[in-house]
Amino acid sequence: MATVLVVDDVTVNREVMSTLLSCRGHEVLEARDGIDALNVVRDRHPDLVVSDVLMPGIDGLELVHRLRTGADPLAARAPVIFYTANYLDSETRPFADTYGVSRVVLRSADPSELLDAVDEVLRSGPVDVSIGATVDFDRVHSKAVNAKLVEKTHALRHSERQFEAMATASPVGIALLDADGHAVYVNPRLTEITGSSDLTGDGWQICLEPGDRIGALPGEERRFRTHLIRGDDGERWLRVHLRPFGDSLLEGAVVMVDDISDVVAAENRVTQEIKRRQEEAAAHDADRMDCLRRMAGGVAEDFDDVVGAMLGCLRMIRSSITEDRDAGRLAAGTATGLLEDLAMVTRRGERAAELTARLLALGRSEVNEPTAVDVTGFLRAFAREAGGADILVDTRLATDTPCVSIDRRALDRLLQVLFRNACEAMPRGGIVTICSSAGPASTVRIELVDTGGGMTPEVRRRAFEPFFTTKTGSRTAGLGLSIAQQIASQAGGSLRLHSGDGGTRAEISLPAC
Repeated sequence: MATVLVVDDVTVNREVMSTLLSCRGHEVLEARDGIDALNVVRDRHPDLVVSDVLMPGIDGLELVHRLRTGADPLAARAPVIFYTANYLDSETRPFADTYGVSRVVLRSADPSELLDAVDEVLRSGPVDVSIGATVDFDRVHSKAVNAKLVEKTHALRHSERQFEAMATASPVGIALLDADGHAVYVNPRLTEITGSSDLTGDGWQICLEPGDRIGALPGEERRFRTHLIRGDDGERWLRVHLRPFGDSLLEGAVVMVDDISDVVAAENRVTQEIKRRQEEAAAHDADRMDCLRRMAGGVAEDFDDVVGAMLGCLRMIRSSITEDRDAGRLAAGTATGLLEDLAMVTRRGERAAELTARLLALGRSEVNEPTAVDVTGFLRAFAREAGGADILVDTRLATDTPCVSIDRRALDRLLQVLFRNACEAMPRGGIVTICSSAGPASTVRIELVDTGGGMTPEVRRRAFEPFFTTKTGSRTAGLGLSIAQQIASQAGGSLRLHSGDGGTRAEISLPAC
């Protein structure tokens, strides 16, 4: 196969042509400009030269002229193909005919056209050209170059006008940065957004928060969100997108700045509306809970009188049966049966009394006697008495936990409710971890964490509602957590539940003393 010299000042273009020609089995030589090409031709005498036309220094036209008028007869007869994106065949044809340029192939054509032209020219062999006077070359060369220069100047001006129109009409601010990150151009919209006319150089960085401002141009895309204060003109929220140029021949970046103040204002309005609705829902729930508590308290007061009277009568009946048995007026077997039946009724009555006490506690604030309670010691004692065969109690108590001011009986009831719920959440056994530590803002945090199955979001949402329960049967009234929350609230604290697949964490926050 033949030896082909490829001449082009653009590396990518040379690589593409070299790849195409190598696939045909040709040996490919490369030259980056006209001078380099002259040296290669004189040293290697290739069978064919494929050259661009528009190149810095010695262009393709002058390269062919020097080859044809040089002292080396082999170089003078080397066939040449122009492979160009800037000249049409009609623009170079006069020169090509005069100086023996075999073919002009446009770079926009299919690559196979170049390969076919190479094969055709190689079959024709070296060219034999009679070169005219130098003045003829200067005239033809000057005419071709000047015509192309005028064409490119017009195209450049048109491109500049298009860019200026696009940048001016752009709804976003635009800044072009050089390799050092300095703005060399900003469009009018960016001036309008920022309210500043001094945006060139490092001035464009007013669009970034102080902590985001750059010292050197980053190598990757960056996105920012900026709160810009414009003095007496109010504030702006900006979305800033910095994108480096992807061109290896052009270093720098483009910055696009969008004013999203309206979007942020809309987001804030949505957030405020959501918060307002949540507060309204919370207030509605609080009113409903208060109504339930007052209703439960009213019912419990009446029921307490009935239960109290019933239990009093039961005590009198038991006492009377016992006296009759001891005096022989009643057979011992009969008395024993009656007393056992009455004992069962009494237990049911005491259960009713306990439920009534819970309803009373829910319906009104109990009279508490707050005292300074050593949380660490109280929880250690509680943990020793708690637990069971399948329940392991673990304690993690911070030694620097402050005391809290709360009624000791109320704190014990609060912990009993939470511990019972934790045990019921682990029917097959598990671990209850009791923790204490100093909380923020002079508070004490107590946590009970179980390893049960956790609660669903719906159950967690309704967990503090009076009479709400997920347990089947009639042995629970669904008042435990509601009473526990009321105890924490009366002590000036709070009770929150956090639940997931790994269990439930009850968090008590109480004021430290």
